[in-house]
Amino acid sequence: MFNRISRFVSNFFGKKKLSQKEFGECVFAALKKQVVEEGPVKEDIDSIARLLSVDVADDEREKFMLPLYFKVEQYISSAQSRNRLSAAELREYIYKHCDARGASGDMPLLFLPAYLQRIRLFEKYFETLVRKSGTNLDFGVLEQIFTESEDSFLSGVRKESGFDWRRFEERLENESKEPSLQEARAEEVLKQILNRIFKLLRERLELIRSELIFRETYEQLRSRFSFLDETSQVMRIIPDEIMKEERVETLSKPKLVDELRKRNQELEFALSQLSEEKRKLEGEQEKLAATLESLQKVDRAKSDFISVVSHQFRTPLSAIRWNDEILMDEILSLNIGEKQEALLDYARAIYKKIIFIVNILEDTYDVLAIEGKTVTIDAKPSQLWEIVAEAIRILEPEAKTKNIQLLFDRSAAPLKETLLDQQKIKRVCLVLLGNAIRYSSENGKVNISIREALLDGKPALSCSIQDFGIGIAPDDIGNIFTKFFRAKNAVQAAPDGAGLGLYLTKHFVESHRGIIQVESALGQGSTFTFVIPQ
Repeated sequence: MFNRISRFVSNFFGKKKLSQKEFGECVFAALKKQVVEEGPVKEDIDSIARLLSVDVADDEREKFMLPLYFKVEQYISSAQSRNRLSAAELREYIYKHCDARGASGDMPLLFLPAYLQRIRLFEKYFETLVRKSGTNLDFGVLEQIFTESEDSFLSGVRKESGFDWRRFEERLENESKEPSLQEARAEEVLKQILNRIFKLLRERLELIRSELIFRETYEQLRSRFSFLDETSQVMRIIPDEIMKEERVETLSKPKLVDELRKRNQELEFALSQLSEEKRKLEGEQEKLAATLESLQKVDRAKSDFISVVSHQFRTPLSAIRWNDEILMDEILSLNIGEKQEALLDYARAIYKKIIFIVNILEDTYDVLAIEGKTVTIDAKPSQLWEIVAEAIRILEPEAKTKNIQLLFDRSAAPLKETLLDQQKIKRVCLVLLGNAIRYSSENGKVNISIREALLDGKPALSCSIQDFGIGIAPDDIGNIFTKFFRAKNAVQAAPDGAGLGLYLTKHFVESHRGIIQVESALGQGSTFTFVIPQ
């Protein structure tokens, strides 16, 4: 049976190295020889033939061809097949006669022996990691990593892109004919290099970004080669200090049993402690029940209030805003001389008040969320200067109405990313900048700067916003971040306001484990500075 297929495939393709499409045609020829023309999988065979005949990208062809292959393979290995072959026998045949080892693409990996599959997956992971690391792992850096290695095995297998992988496999085979030893040696060499790469990335990008590159590369590999059973083995070459949770997939059965035993012991100890705590808490439960019921009533009242405000205020406010925007457009289209500008001023005043009320509602919701402890911080690697620049862009039109210059000095701003909730830090910047503009005289200026700083002895970023406006009285400084508080001179300068902005600002900064401070002199201006740890 194998001889018949061998002659057919050899005559059709010869012995040359196969491209992705040629390899697919070789696999198709092997499958077609095994099935009856009008058999149950004829439609799938025809679909493979169509895929091979159309002009599509090789990767797309492989993606659609794989599920069809598995379906036909299952049929060939079933009792209904006239030339029954097990899945392993069919794959071994295709490996040998379609040159799966030398063929291009991802699909050939399916037919490689398990040890060689794992080595090739090591290769794919390494190459993808280097690409994702970008300029942090250019040729010069890789060359330095290889040069520093004391392992003579690397001699002769380096090239500009990293490895000459086929030469790498040849050297593995020259060292040992035993597949398990070849695999162990490949793991040893590549893990050594990846440990050096991780150390280098950690120095340049910080720990969380470095680990993210390794993790994303692994997830991408698992998605790309989901048709293989060996992808989890790639964890063996990833540095031991990261991705510890995922490593359970690579443990042997005895190690899994041992790990489970340890975890059970830890769980039993934790449960015993929890039981003791539970007994203590039960004694306090009755005392807290009455207080809890009272708090629940207050919470329900707050929820009812928010619901009423949301439904009763937001919809009409939105309608007023939209109609006012239409009204301004209509006024602009008219040609009524001096009255036109006066009417526009009225419409703009309405629009400004609508925005004010909407902002008050938003601040109120945030305050209620803070008090209900439902506010969360969605921190992601970010550049603080970019957030500040966006806030400046938003408020520039308001500053121009008073001819106020917004002077942003970012020359000392570091390029390192910091974990920030971008939306909340932007709110902080908008409140502080908005106040600086609002309480400054016309033709004034506001200075904004970012500096590196220390917070509790650790690296941090400091952002200062300085105005030369009305300032804050010494007696009011202590209350400036209090909810609903507004200084007397602030009320006189800008009557509208709820006194919630600085309260929210303080909470958002402290939620990042930072601090916010103010220096001010009455009539001379104020400088607000917030500091956030890196």
